[in-house]
Amino acid sequence: MIGIMTHKAFISSKENILFSSPKNSQFRTNVIDDSSADNCMAGNTLILAQDGSLYSLEDLAGEYASELIVACIDKHGRLTTSRAHSFRIGQWTDHAYNITLASGLKLTTTDKHPLLSATNEWLLAEDLEFGSILRGATYDSRQKNPTLALDEVVHIHEIQLEEKVPMYDFTVDTHENLFVAHETETGISLIVAHNSALSYNLLDEQGS
Repeated sequence: MIGIMTHKAFISSKENILFSSPKNSQFRTNVIDDSSADNCMAGNTLILAQDGSLYSLEDLAGEYASELIVACIDKHGRLTTSRAHSFRIGQWTDHAYNITLASGLKLTTTDKHPLLSATNEWLLAEDLEFGSILRGATYDSRQKNPTLALDEVVHIHEIQLEEKVPMYDFTVDTHENLFVAHETETGISLIVAHNSALSYNLLDEQGS
């Protein structure tokens, strides 16, 4: 088990944007066609805002015209920020996946929701397995200092619910991804999740 592997990042006080160092010019991902409503997460999923605050998808969807500046990854694999908006119920379903990572982060998602792997490929939840390595970050709440990291799937379970429940969706401008979060005693652990908007290639910025 790899546990958590980290890579230092910092906040630019001048531009108030997150960056990683050094720059990784070889970062690239596959293109995900997520134009359907299959790519959603449970309402208790937390996302990290630029100021370090955590918000659940359910709460954001309940507030009219909610939008946040969130941490995400740019086409070079660097930490940056973008506007997240249009938080909404994407679908109702009685079929989902429970995913637990080595950091303690737990996530419930639909089978087609993409998460970013250590090899910079978008992996659907249904294709994850024990030992899958995902790209993410850790965040020190006291120092407000993010650090790029890798996290490992330690448990994944397909679940069938007795009744359909709402699953939530969102849109992130430009980069079309954000960090979902889990708060720990020492900070916040994060992994990169795709949004459900247009297809996007993080290398050449071309949509489908």
